[in-house]
Amino acid sequence: MKDLDLPDEWEVSEEETGGKNTDYTKYWYLLPITAFLIALVVFFPAPEEVEYTTLEINGIPFSSSGDVEKNLQGVGRITQFVAGFVGEENEASKNCLLEISEVLQSKVYDSGIGYGLMVGISDRNGVFIGRKATSIEGRNEKELWRACWAFSSAVSDITLKSEFSELEGLTKGYNEVSLVIEGGQGQDWPKMITALGNLDSSLGYLQNQQGFFFGQYLKNGDVCELHFSIPKTTEGNVTCPVESDSTLLVELERGNENAIKYEGNRLHMTYVNYDGLIAESLIMRDILVPGILTGIKDVELPTLY
Repeated sequence: MKDLDLPDEWEVSEEETGGKNTDYTKYWYLLPITAFLIALVVFFPAPEEVEYTTLEINGIPFSSSGDVEKNLQGVGRITQFVAGFVGEENEASKNCLLEISEVLQSKVYDSGIGYGLMVGISDRNGVFIGRKATSIEGRNEKELWRACWAFSSAVSDITLKSEFSELEGLTKGYNEVSLVIEGGQGQDWPKMITALGNLDSSLGYLQNQQGFFFGQYLKNGDVCELHFSIPKTTEGNVTCPVESDSTLLVELERGNENAIKYEGNRLHMTYVNYDGLIAESLIMRDILVPGILTGIKDVELPTLY
């Protein structure tokens, strides 16, 4: 074998170039760990990605894993929420949380442990239902409001038969707004007054801003009794108001569903029971005057301890 003529600085000793036997027995302790990791991969594969389904309600996409309507019913049965905000807190997100708390007859807390209710402006639009929280989002305040109203309606079994664009700014252009209570005196008045208070707060505010005549009537058959009016006029039995291009008729009437529909200068609110009517009145209150809750007074969310 010919000697290689290596440079002097490359001189290597026999000890360095000679074969070396390695003792691998000291690594045997790694075998059980390796076997365990292989078993994890074989018998416990990575979980599959959760598939989400989307259902559009009142023009708003509702997304959830599994059945959207079933999961909405589950959220509707929750009696305690812990609030959070997507992005920065603003008047729209705060009012949305307050409205939902009233509609669901639940309490929404600003801290604590419980099912989360996240609300706010982000880069997406819709209602996203999860196991631990529901997030209601919009890309601007208008989208956020509409997502809130759609959520409030869906979880309280209210059918909105009109587009939000038809209900927003509803009183503009009318000289008169007449609220008619079908059935007259045959009412559960404590609950009816609660519903009327919600509607009257917004309609009274708009009357002050727009100057239309606002009257509230009790209707029995073909006879109407003027309950009160702004500006004030003589109360008592009067001719029942009818809808026209100058008169908006708001009717509250018992029916076989909870529904809100605007058509032909007439806002028809049907209700199965008074809880349904109260929920409808809360939603319409905020559609008519978004932000009216914190606009009237500063309302704070309680703390859950």
